[in-house]
Amino acid sequence: MSFFKKYILFLVCACTVSWCLLGAYTVNLPPKISISVAEETSVEGREIPLYITIDHMAKQSVDTKSFRLDESGLKVDVLQEEKVTPPGSEMEGDEESLVVNRYRVFLPKRQAGVYTAGPITVLVGGVRYNSNIITMNVQAAVVTNTFRLEAKVVSPPKIFPGQEVVFEYRIFFQGSLQLLREELPMLNIQGFLTTSASEVTTEGSANGYVQVIRQRAKAAVPGTYEIGVSTIEGMGFALSQGAPRLIPPLYRATAPSFVVTILPFPDGKRPSTFDGALGSFLWRVSPVGSSVTVGDSVQIEYRVSGRGDLSTVRFPSFDRLAGLTDSFWTEGSPPVGEEIEGTKRFILTVRPKRLGPVEVPGFFAVSFDQYSEQYLTTAVSPVKLMVEGSKEAEKELEKKVPVTGRVLSAPFEIDNATASVRYVSPLWICLATVIAIAVGLLEFCIVRRFRQEGEKQLTSRDLFYRAVMNRSKREKGLQLLRQAFYVQLFEAGLTPAIVDSPNEITGEGLVEEVKALLQMIDRQLYEAGGERTTLKDIYDEASSLYFRVKQLKNSK
Repeated sequence: MSFFKKYILFLVCACTVSWCLLGAYTVNLPPKISISVAEETSVEGREIPLYITIDHMAKQSVDTKSFRLDESGLKVDVLQEEKVTPPGSEMEGDEESLVVNRYRVFLPKRQAGVYTAGPITVLVGGVRYNSNIITMNVQAAVVTNTFRLEAKVVSPPKIFPGQEVVFEYRIFFQGSLQLLREELPMLNIQGFLTTSASEVTTEGSANGYVQVIRQRAKAAVPGTYEIGVSTIEGMGFALSQGAPRLIPPLYRATAPSFVVTILPFPDGKRPSTFDGALGSFLWRVSPVGSSVTVGDSVQIEYRVSGRGDLSTVRFPSFDRLAGLTDSFWTEGSPPVGEEIEGTKRFILTVRPKRLGPVEVPGFFAVSFDQYSEQYLTTAVSPVKLMVEGSKEAEKELEKKVPVTGRVLSAPFEIDNATASVRYVSPLWICLATVIAIAVGLLEFCIVRRFRQEGEKQLTSRDLFYRAVMNRSKREKGLQLLRQAFYVQLFEAGLTPAIVDSPNEITGEGLVEEVKALLQMIDRQLYEAGGERTTLKDIYDEASSLYFRVKQLKNSK
């Protein structure tokens, strides 16, 4: 063979080899699919995260909807996609680039033991490929006395609507632990309204540490509520190259389920004015100046103290203060209380409408004592004021009072066409006049009769027998009874005037006994939570004293 022929053959072989090498570089390389699990997450009773890594060429796409395990479809989470440019590639993103994809899928819960997982199959570039098969050791969760969970409810023995309770978890542990699972149903229980965010504190103890989680809430809806099993899981950890690293085994602690009951308020003797106050309280009205100017603002302070939940105490609506709006203008809605050092303070702001003596009405405050399970009524004293100023100022003030509501009027015109229709016979006019005069005379007589009766001075005898007739109405009867003795002491000459307080009564013997009875009646009316004396004992004592004072008066 000549040299020329040998050279031509060499060129053909070289081109063939170069073509084959170039074709080998451009063909589709098969993807590599590998699966793995982390030891710290392979725990019994929990879903196990399985990680899938696929190395493939950029021009090969992964069909994320095609993942299968044992012929069952898998829904995967995409965690990462990274492109690696091979040596010699001119630009990133070339079709010959290598792409690394990471996915995650959760395997069902398993009991402790050794299992196999895989293969996972998936479509890559339109072709289905298989992963490797792995062996995984599912660990048993460790239950130990050094990792414990306790749950309890801090509340009175019986819970009623509006009652504040504290749901409390205590986690006992040693060393450094990271919680990986928290199922704490007590922090979000039906029937209760949370009043603040959860409070979390960690304290040291002789055997390690305790983390306390507290959630404050108020009972809202009566009923029985079951709190399910509470569960926490944690694992030790340590820092490795500045990053935390979990250290098996997994610790698990549980607290048993229990039931919380919210009782309804008793309906049998429930006063109509009860508005949810829980406890036994005493209302006090701070002294204010006895002289004010018409139209000026007056602030009256009410202080509430006692045993119970002050946050449930509210100032009554204005319609429960009978006659308030007759003598005063009120500013806005009833006052909102402010809690200060165990008391609740309300400031009522009013403006007198007229001159002379006026009174901010008293009222009865009702609360429910959850310990005795009884409704308690406390009488709140009225406030008497003397309003000064001029008649001109009073009249000028009346002009400035805004008219509430709307007055609708329609135009009314009379024309000749309608005048005949509206014509009224003189006979009907005379008859209507006679009826109007008769009605006016009757009204005058009735008003005069009632006015005379109202102006009649009631004697102690009238008041005493009215008190006896109203003894079934505790507060009203006792108010009449105390007034009867104030009047009787004056009638008998034992006091220089009709007083309105036992502190203004001085004397010995029979007068001292009457004073003691009046003090006992005031305690029944105005002191909440004090000793309650039966009505029979009060009226028996009152009857004896009334007739002894009457005999003293007759002997004079």
